[in-house]
Amino acid sequence: MRKLIRTESPEVLTKIDEVKGKTRWQVYGELYAQNRAKKPSFEFQWPQIEGKKLNQHLLPKLMAMTDDHCSYCDGFPLKRGDDTIDHFHPKTRSEFYSKVCDWENLYLSCKHCQDSKGSQYEVELLRPDELDFHFNRYFIADSDLKCNYPAVTC
Repeated sequence: MRKLIRTESPEVLTKIDEVKGKTRWQVYGELYAQNRAKKPSFEFQWPQIEGKKLNQHLLPKLMAMTDDHCSYCDGFPLKRGDDTIDHFHPKTRSEFYSKVCDWENLYLSCKHCQDSKGSQYEVELLRPDELDFHFNRYFIADSDLKCNYPAVTC
């Protein structure tokens, strides 16, 4: 995991919904929370904007932010179909429903990391865009042994 600098939230998320008077990402979060409250098995679908799903608008911006690397394992290059958007705060947990389209909650992820993390969440999880994140604070890299484990010598 390498540090990434989070860019400003894209306009596609920050545009104000004229009816609700809130940003699109807030409206989508509220709508998702309402749908989950009515039907707990409701599954999130990326909303359509200008004929494209929202994730198609966001993927290029996330890829540019990470230099096309997975935000978690630093995998590169990502294969087509292996470039997914991970919800750091899982969209399946009620306390995070409102963050479903929050730019600060979205990360480019390879399929392996996406599948491995799933809906897991712990407060201690590292975020590569935190201001005080430094690789050497959390990892030890030993090129002779080719290991890269959190705070463990190989």
